[in-house]
Amino acid sequence: MRIVRLSCGILLFCLVMGGLWGNTVPLQAQIPLPTATPDEDGIIYAEVQVDDSLWAIANRSRIRLDELLRLNNMTEESIIRVGDLLIIGYLTPPATETPMPTVTPTLSPPTPTFTPHPLPETAVCLRAYVDVNQNGIHDLEEKLRPSVAFTIFTENAVVANYVTTGVSEPHCIHLEPGTYQITRSLTQDEHLTTEGNMAIVLHQGDMLDLAFGGYIGPTATPSNTPEPMSLTAAPESTPRLIGGKAITATAVPAPEHEGDSEANGRASPILSTALSVLVVLMVAGVIFFVVRMRHG
Repeated sequence: MRIVRLSCGILLFCLVMGGLWGNTVPLQAQIPLPTATPDEDGIIYAEVQVDDSLWAIANRSRIRLDELLRLNNMTEESIIRVGDLLIIGYLTPPATETPMPTVTPTLSPPTPTFTPHPLPETAVCLRAYVDVNQNGIHDLEEKLRPSVAFTIFTENAVVANYVTTGVSEPHCIHLEPGTYQITRSLTQDEHLTTEGNMAIVLHQGDMLDLAFGGYIGPTATPSNTPEPMSLTAAPESTPRLIGGKAITATAVPAPEHEGDSEANGRASPILSTALSVLVVLMVAGVIFFVVRMRHG
């Protein structure tokens, strides 16, 4: 019985001691490890703890084992002791930006520039109107005429075309200084009260306002196509003001009509023939008179 009691006492003692030891280990495991912080030189150390190993320190420091060994010039067989400081990294100081030297620009004096003065505009302004009183002057109550086609050309080419709207006239066309011919279209039964063809000379700065009048209806005296007018003689060619600018122009003679040249060409041979016959008759008469006087 004593042996049994002694065995039970020894077993109970072992159980009590084992419980105390089991409670002691977790408490030690719960002790927080010191945080690795860099020193004043930027070196980060890890302190060796109780029952620590190189592998445990590398794993705790989140670096590879070979990296830990390289940083501390150690091998896997190296012996470590509690309290040793092992290098686990270096703190990289933030890069300090070196301020660039401030360069003060030296301003050079501005280079004088030449600003050309714009040349005055050179243009011709066109309009067609219904000449109700047939006086060749665009009166205030007379309406503008739409669908009149204007053509501006030189000896070499057509420069511009314009068809009136009856609303937006006078319509101004910018031209280079020079000599131009202007003609307008003519509808059936339309009679012009101004010239239908004009020859003009524009100088730099000239702005010429031309009004072309006409009416539709019977005419008492049929007439040929009017000859190009002299701009100084027609009432509408008197210089006008457009936008505060004086209008000037110089008229040049328009070319002769081909019909007139052909008529003169046909008349010349007939006149020469008539004169030749008259001379022959006069000579024959003189000879006849002389012969008769001799025989008488």
